[in-house]
Amino acid sequence: MSYHLSIDIGGTFTDLFLRDSEGGSLSVKVPSTHGDLTDGVINALDKAADTEGITRGTLLDRTGQIVHGTTIATNAIL
Repeated sequence: MSYHLSIDIGGTFTDLFLRDSEGGSLSVKVPSTHGDLTDGVINALDKAADTEGITRGTLLDRTGQIVHGTTIATNAIL
């Protein structure tokens, strides 16, 4: 099975959407980590991997594409 990951780092939450090659999907929401935004991404990856019953490393090994976005700048302007 392979995965497609989409990650959005926002001012309050980091959202992850996971789609697998069999048509399944999973949505994960964790608090954003303002000291180091990558911590929020790792927390979201860990939560998604745990839900799938695999390790973060296995999830990333099976991921063919990662799309990243952020709404931090937009939220700051608003």
